[in-house]
Amino acid sequence: MVYDASVLYPAPLRDLLLHPARTGLYRARWTEDIHQEWMQNLLANRPDLSRQQLKRTRELMNRAVLDCLVTGYQELIPALTLPDPDDRHVLAAAIRCGADAIVTLNQRDFPADTLKTYGLEALHPDEFVLDLMDLDTPRVLGAVKNQRSLLRHPPQTTQELLETLKAQGLPRSAALLEQYQELLEPGRGPCLEPDHPARGAVEHPALDDGGGAAGQVYRQLEPRPRYRSQAKRLGDHRAVEREAFHPGGEAPGAGGAADSTVRAGQVWAPPLRWHVHFTSYFT
Repeated sequence: MVYDASVLYPAPLRDLLLHPARTGLYRARWTEDIHQEWMQNLLANRPDLSRQQLKRTRELMNRAVLDCLVTGYQELIPALTLPDPDDRHVLAAAIRCGADAIVTLNQRDFPADTLKTYGLEALHPDEFVLDLMDLDTPRVLGAVKNQRSLLRHPPQTTQELLETLKAQGLPRSAALLEQYQELLEPGRGPCLEPDHPARGAVEHPALDDGGGAAGQVYRQLEPRPRYRSQAKRLGDHRAVEREAFHPGGEAPGAGGAADSTVRAGQVWAPPLRWHVHFTSYFT
């Protein structure tokens, strides 16, 4: 998946899309040109932010998501046609890396007929999050819970985060997440097995339920790819994910009030062969 600058510009939406990308459920990609676009727009509209703050955010993003930067796409740009020629670099990057889709708030800028030629589609982030929930609900819940736990300026309750997502243009995703709101609260929700080797070695606020949720059954289940090349990519990602910990890095409040920006080294998800089936017995 290639993220367009439009979905990286708003801090809450950027955070929402970065946390699932850290789980290995799919591969999120972008370019330095895409970085420059959202950073320039944000600096133009937010004089209280500095370029250095956003550079720090960019560095954390690049470090948090494995193999995220696409290169070598510039030579494709002249041959491409889009309603806005300035968007051609996004399409070129998607073609170069073999992406399945471009996640964007501006779907009209990426006509379906044009993208179909290259085996691509333009997905609104609301639709994309719904697809991820269908693919692996527990993993997405863990990512969203982690996002909320890292919000500091100011902190947000789960309900406040869901309202923020609605305001960002994700009403359907927020409505679906609201059905799992109790699992997103502190002391609830997705957790590692008590004897999992990663438990105790990694402090993971999104996956550690503190004993508050019972009846969670872990079972072996193969991934259920929704996109055409995802099965191979998820398989390739397994070997990399074991080496995915990059300690250090803190989140600057660079992108707005709800900016948590993924902290490198703080997100862990069960290997892709694990799927969590919830049978919750809340008291």
